[in-house]
Amino acid sequence: FGIILGLFSFLYYILPKIIGKELSQFLGRLHFYVTIIGIVLIISFTIKESATVLSESDQDRYLKILKLRFDSKTLKVIMSTVILQLIFVVNLIYSLVRKEGG
Repeated sequence: FGIILGLFSFLYYILPKIIGKELSQFLGRLHFYVTIIGIVLIISFTIKESATVLSESDQDRYLKILKLRFDSKTLKVIMSTVILQLIFVVNLIYSLVRKEGG
């Protein structure tokens, strides 16, 4: 998950230099906080589910971890976090069409 934040940090740093316009700080902060909240939720749901599998006493619990399926709540959080990454695209397009100084 650190790779995702590093990638977006790089893009938010390098894109203004490439396109010659600043990205919206509000949309950038919104994107950052939505991403952080999504990552924390994904990690917490995944750890909770894997802890449930680990607490079982049968022999093949490690195989169950490898075949771990996410419940619907976890999938909804993952999908919404991925979809909300469109805030970055909106920020980029907004910055490209926005007039300077106005």
